Amino acid sequence: SYFAYDMKEDFMGGYDHGKQTGTVHIGDHNIVKGAKLWEWGSGPVGQATEGKLTEGSGPYVEIMVGAFSDNQPDYSWIRPYEVKTFKQYWYPVKDIDGFKNANLNGAVNLEKREGGKVFLGYYSTSMVKNAKIILKKNGQVIFEKQATVSPEKTFTATVNVAGDFNETDLSTEMINTQTGETLISYQPKERKEDSPLPEIVKRPALPKEMATTEELYLTGSRILQFGNPTLNAMDYFDEALKRDPSDIRTNTAVGNVYLKNGDYATARKYFATAIKRLTKDYTRPSTCEALYLQGITLKAMGLYDEAIDTLYRATWDYAWHSAAYLELARISCLKGDFTKALDQINQSLSTNMENNSAIALKASILRRLGNMQEAVDALGNITEKDPLDFRSGNEAYLLSLKNGNNSEKTLSALNRKMRDFEQNYLELAVNYMNDGLYDEAEEVLKRFKGKNQEVSYLLGYLADYKGQKEEADKYIHEGSLLPVDYGFSFRLEMVKVLELASEYYPKDARPYYYLGNLLYDKQPKKAIASWEKAVALDPSLAIAWRNLGWGYYQNNKDVAKAISAYEKAVSLKKDDPVYYAELDPLYELNNTPIERRSTLFDSVNDIVKKRDDSFV
Repeated sequence: SYFAYDMKEDFMGGYDHGKQTGTVHIGDHNIVKGAKLWEWGSGPVGQATEGKLTEGSGPYVEIMVGAFSDNQPDYSWIRPYEVKTFKQYWYPVKDIDGFKNANLNGAVNLEKREGGKVFLGYYSTSMVKNAKIILKKNGQVIFEKQATVSPEKTFTATVNVAGDFNETDLSTEMINTQTGETLISYQPKERKEDSPLPEIVKRPALPKEMATTEELYLTGSRILQFGNPTLNAMDYFDEALKRDPSDIRTNTAVGNVYLKNGDYATARKYFATAIKRLTKDYTRPSTCEALYLQGITLKAMGLYDEAIDTLYRATWDYAWHSAAYLELARISCLKGDFTKALDQINQSLSTNMENNSAIALKASILRRLGNMQEAVDALGNITEKDPLDFRSGNEAYLLSLKNGNNSEKTLSALNRKMRDFEQNYLELAVNYMNDGLYDEAEEVLKRFKGKNQEVSYLLGYLADYKGQKEEADKYIHEGSLLPVDYGFSFRLEMVKVLELASEYYPKDARPYYYLGNLLYDKQPKKAIASWEKAVALDPSLAIAWRNLGWGYYQNNKDVAKAISAYEKAVSLKKDDPVYYAELDPLYELNNTPIERRSTLFDSVNDIVKKRDDSFV
């Protein structure tokens, strides 16, 4: 169970009264707005969960907060290259029976107790010598004491208060006598009856039951925002477009779905429909999101002149000015026009100075133009603000090479952060490729010490780009010689790389297998076709048969065909417990005789016991 609330103050937290310890959170409640206390409950499931997550300490509470969000699990929108910054602070508190107010200086507790007694407790986050503790009743001081308060030593006192009084008649404060500053105070307020709880979010009506296209669009957007696996946003978008095929917002949303899935041709059609209505009668639209996304799509398709024209139109809208100019600078870099790219990246930074991607690209452009000191100045203190920004770290290294300043030390520090992890090298190389800086991408990949399929394929792609066909052939062949275990491409940029590998070696199953892995969650039909091509070329590739079994059932709903593929996978590879866990339920769905199902598990006890789902 959990208790979530909209913060009205700049603090929240929890306190264990049995152990007299707690945790305080401080954050600007206008930004760090959502807060939640979570606990697992005292039932069997709750106790079992506690047993998994603790070392025998018993029940506990999870304290959660969310920035730029009305509630911790709520999802906020963030635009391309937008930077949101927030601060929050956490500190421990102890020995004050809970807290009623807290800030960065400390926490305070005030409680009216039986017999006219009042409990006071103060915890300080720093050493405060000669702190003055004051308790007032109706504005008159009735208790005052000086004490040293620190994280180690709290202040507590029980004060006898004469006469009748309400807790709201009291107030307390702790003053630093050396500076005169009131460090923390508390004035109890009259508790008003709680307002009714907010209405529970209901499952949306079926698309056909919704009255307006706006409701359909907003429902689809919410499904995308929250990633609800039980609902399909496209069902609502499709219904909206049945009623109004040119609806701008819906076409833009659907186009964005296809764009993110790498289906650029389809995305382009939806954006074009939105733009046609947006610009009807030569109208300059106030919102140019569709134009920006269309520019991204055209760039991905290699239609650079069309992309430039569209992206420039998007820059006329302030909201998309910075992001569109960044993409224009990237295209200019790709074309080798670094002078123009510098002007465009400066335009981008003029409306978003906090975009690390743009700052790092500016440094790259200045380095390419030979303006080394300006490049160093452009990088500024990014490496300090974001030590794990490998792009700025790599630029610092490349600049140190040119300037002859501690290049080995700079590279050593960068290598330590990248920790020989192939994905860090791939991400950095693809980052340079997206900026049109292919030489830098190649240098990064050649620095990788290990062996990885994608690294080899990418090096082959880059060699081919430079016309070095023999070098490309060597790298692509090297990639396919590596085992398929743990080889899983997921970046859309790898699609063209794997397609090129297939052109070099059309009878090689590996690139088709990796392409299927990449596309299945985005373009399942194309993924299944790629896996089918893989097993046609190499019928011994068990994992490709297993993936086909998964796709035939989950996407095509063809149980019989899925079973056939899984049986092939098991016949080739008997030591993977996952295959058994996934095949047996398909047998059950297919009403396969129990004797046949039982035979599947003959003599594989030592294998299936490695996983609970297989063993069960």
